[in-house]
Amino acid sequence: MEPDPSWYSVKHFKEEGFERKRCVVGGEWFWTLDHSRTTCGEAPCVPYTFLDKSYTKSSLTLTQSRKLFIDYFAKRGHTPIEPRSVAARWRDDLYLTIASIVLFQPYVTSGETPPPANPLVVSQPCIRLSDIDNVGLTAGRHTTIFEMGGHHAFNNPGKTIYWKDETVRYCLDFYGSELGIKPEDITLKESVWIGGGNAGPCFEVAVGGLEIATLVFMEYSVDASGTWHPLPLKIVDTGYGMERMTWLAARTPTAFHAIYGDLVKSFADKLGVEIPSADVLHDVAKYSAIMNLEGDQSIANLREKVSSSVGIPAAQLTKILSPAEAVFGILDHTKTLSFMLSDGIVPSNSGEGYLARLVLRRALRLKKRLPNPVPLEELVSEQLKLWGKDFPRLGRMVGTVLEEVVLEEQRFEESQVKARSVLGSMLTKWSGSKPPSTEDLIELYDSKGIDPYTVAEFAETRGFNIRIPDNFFTLVSERHAYARKPEPKGKSLDQVLLEQPPTKKLYYEEPGRLEFNAKVLAASGDKVVLDETCFYPEGGGQPADQGTLKMGDKSFSVVDAQLLRGVVVHFLDRPVDDLVKPGVAVTGYVDPERRLRHTQHHDATHILLASIRTILGPHIWQAGAQKGFSHSRLDVTHFKKLSQEEFVAIEDLANRVVQENRKISVSYVPRTQAETKFGDTIYQGGAVPGATLRLVTIEGFDVEACGGTHSELTGSVGIIKILKVDQIQDGVTRFVFAAGKAALDHARSDEAILSGISKTLNSDREGVVTRLQELVEREKRREQVLERLQSDLTTLLLEKAEVVRSSRGSIRILDLGDYPYLNPSTVVARCADSVDGIVIAFSNNRIALASPKHGPDISGFITKLKQRLGGRGGGGKVFGEVVLPAEFRQSFDDSVKLLKEVFDGD
Repeated sequence: MEPDPSWYSVKHFKEEGFERKRCVVGGEWFWTLDHSRTTCGEAPCVPYTFLDKSYTKSSLTLTQSRKLFIDYFAKRGHTPIEPRSVAARWRDDLYLTIASIVLFQPYVTSGETPPPANPLVVSQPCIRLSDIDNVGLTAGRHTTIFEMGGHHAFNNPGKTIYWKDETVRYCLDFYGSELGIKPEDITLKESVWIGGGNAGPCFEVAVGGLEIATLVFMEYSVDASGTWHPLPLKIVDTGYGMERMTWLAARTPTAFHAIYGDLVKSFADKLGVEIPSADVLHDVAKYSAIMNLEGDQSIANLREKVSSSVGIPAAQLTKILSPAEAVFGILDHTKTLSFMLSDGIVPSNSGEGYLARLVLRRALRLKKRLPNPVPLEELVSEQLKLWGKDFPRLGRMVGTVLEEVVLEEQRFEESQVKARSVLGSMLTKWSGSKPPSTEDLIELYDSKGIDPYTVAEFAETRGFNIRIPDNFFTLVSERHAYARKPEPKGKSLDQVLLEQPPTKKLYYEEPGRLEFNAKVLAASGDKVVLDETCFYPEGGGQPADQGTLKMGDKSFSVVDAQLLRGVVVHFLDRPVDDLVKPGVAVTGYVDPERRLRHTQHHDATHILLASIRTILGPHIWQAGAQKGFSHSRLDVTHFKKLSQEEFVAIEDLANRVVQENRKISVSYVPRTQAETKFGDTIYQGGAVPGATLRLVTIEGFDVEACGGTHSELTGSVGIIKILKVDQIQDGVTRFVFAAGKAALDHARSDEAILSGISKTLNSDREGVVTRLQELVEREKRREQVLERLQSDLTTLLLEKAEVVRSSRGSIRILDLGDYPYLNPSTVVARCADSVDGIVIAFSNNRIALASPKHGPDISGFITKLKQRLGGRGGGGKVFGEVVLPAEFRQSFDDSVKLLKEVFDGD
């Protein structure tokens, strides 16, 4: 939607004499009291003049800025609310909290649910990775983590709290009365803000070149096509930059000095870097807004522009600034990681964990540029200590966070080693006429975790260069900023089914009821909609109920049920005929065994998840779950392999909760009230829609928003047995378990297996383990004897080997045709360093080759052999293996001749 000039007409501007002008540099419209001003007052249209001129009455720390802001608005009727997690657990479309308004999207902003207070004020830590490659380059204008001071008012059609005029007055008064900034030094640039599915006109507020606040007047929603629609509410959504305000007041050479204080020198000393003098940084910082990587801009080109402004050659400027910029980036990233990991984000290969790993690995990359290899854990520890004073949740997670960082740094180093084995063939392809594109590098990072700098380092050893875009991590983060929402169900259904009124959900109202009478509302093919039902539709990882629907003298099996737009659609085993019309009476029967097992497993999922969280820590979040008939699975975020002691403790706690027969209750609570009382942990099972949440409470143990079927007492679960625990990917652990009757089935199955083993070993049950240990030890001894015999046989075969002289030296060829139990690869590995020259062993259609450590390179020979004979295989300079086609048949003498020809031709 094109901006409308009327959007920006504010009564206060007219009263105070503000003039609307057009910036001669950028062309944007802005408002000012300084009638001689010709620019919008915001970088890069102007340099950072606040570094030369004091606009505020005193210096501030970040803590003081936050308190000043909160107190100002609290005195003016705004209720302060606590900031929430940087992980947007309440959203199904967004991983990170990118603005304070995200706390209220989409349910408050749409008018579905009231805000926690109105008006309110909050200083919310936010994370945006859209400018991650700019961090450090722009003197602190860009950071991945920042606090957004937001004062918000939600104006209903019948009640206006305040709107544009009051918002502008608050802004000018706050900066004037609290910071001492003169109104004529403030500019308000007209713009539009879009984010999180909402949009509206806004003013960007700047002083001395620095944007310090954005005043958004949110009055539209934005659909998937980009079309704007009026909201039922008009929302004041302001974003005051706490770090920007602190920098403006402190006038330090960079924002990092204002934000981190003594931590700048501490980090620089640890990393072995000397930060440039304040004079140099001051001159560079004035023009640092130029260093903004956009499109195909490069750091080198932008550095040239800064160079011409400050009068220092670009090469010298890079030498002076580059180490300091890396320190600033590490300062920012370690703070970001402190918040991400403290809020339960576990680095992994998916979701918000992917973004945490991206930040962490960029920090490690920056650290590699610097002299001292200080562990990242040591730097993160300082951040936790500093910010834990203002955000106590960071102090509670120190041990877990530092352990995660240590493991992630180890994994990063291991990935560098593994990368070299993957990159060989790729670099051979890229060393030709087609270098890797940016898309190739992003795909490699996404699929194998190999960053482009590792690729470039390895390519350099092969004698060619790879160009890496300077905004690489930004490009990657943009692809992973938003969660992928599943395709909406019901697209292929006859719409008459979905046009019915909401189905009465007897499975909630009377959860123990499994037989019911209802009337048909609509039918199409093998699908039926009823006015009410006891059939639970699939949802929350719980499969749908099955059973029977009887219509007169006809009976249909219900094979599935789905909830679509409030309507439960029953899927039958065959199409209904034309006799099934709206109004026809039906009787439904839910399969009791299936419902019981699913209910027991759903109860057990909640109990087990809370037990895991209790034993392992609050970083545990559900990453997926599926309830089944014979067993269920629960995936959780966790950063290391589970120990046996932890396994036992989790299972013991879960079963203790079952035996205590605690009450399980269901309540319907307004969303805002539920979030205020219980926090974001109610979204363990994922984001839940609606203004009212269905909360399932296990007395004194767990509260979750959930739509599944549940018992009234934990004792109904019977028993919980963990069957298996696997780390299915970095950062995600899977628990496979059974509960109730399913657990009993598994116990009986295990009993039968044990009895069979006992019978086979001719041992009683108590002696099975001892008997197995004896057999294993006996097998080990046999393996040792066999190993010695095979080694002796290999020596004999080597003595009898056919020795062929070639242009590349001697070749010993061993025929293993009479010894099928000898592995050709094992044989040549034993022989390679005990003789001069190359050793080749072949058996049937398999050929293995080895060369001594300082012997000839056989990689080309392997390639020629495959080309000559077909087959598959590969290898390197000192070892290789080729598997020939199954039809390959040749005498030993002919094979020797062939191998000599191929080797001489290499």
